[in-house]
Amino acid sequence: AWFRNQILRTLIESGNKESYIRLVVTRGIGEIDIDPSSCHSPSVLIFITPARIYPLELYESGIHLAVVNVKRNSKDALNPGIKTGNYLNNVLAKIEADRFGAHDALMLNAFGFLTESTTSNFFFVIDSRIMTPSLDCGILAGITRDIVIQIARENGLPLEEGMWPVDVLEKADEIFLTGTVKRILPVTRLNQKNIGDGKPGTIT
Repeated sequence: AWFRNQILRTLIESGNKESYIRLVVTRGIGEIDIDPSSCHSPSVLIFITPARIYPLELYESGIHLAVVNVKRNSKDALNPGIKTGNYLNNVLAKIEADRFGAHDALMLNAFGFLTESTTSNFFFVIDSRIMTPSLDCGILAGITRDIVIQIARENGLPLEEGMWPVDVLEKADEIFLTGTVKRILPVTRLNQKNIGDGKPGTIT
């Protein structure tokens, strides 16, 4: 209830109609070292910015992804189920993707299996079967990802969660990303090669 009231108060103060809200909880005031025991009360920050609207042309023509060398954090080192501010490897992956002229990066885990994009979950389609990396690959259990899985199953669309090497994408007919802000965003090029006919696919 306290969080809800503070978010509502901040929204009203911001004056934004469509807003992006981010809550950040830190360990609070204390010694500047890695030992949190001197911090006795957490600090809470509420950020409100206008909602980012992705250009319509990206949904009509799709985006370009690049498979990068920067690996997704190991789930044994940093639990992907915890949404932290530790985005360093995502930042490095985005920088590498920029060098390839891509909109975003596609990251693998330490075992070479597909995981996700820098801020999005990842899906691909082969022969009308929807595939997405499982949580065991070390990905964030995204809200939109869960909704897409639910919708697919409710409508009888074959969907599989699993572990796949990047080579499987050579057979992909479609690729799309999911996220709270971007929703469902088609990918039409991977590593300078068209996916399918180079246009957003019918499943997407």
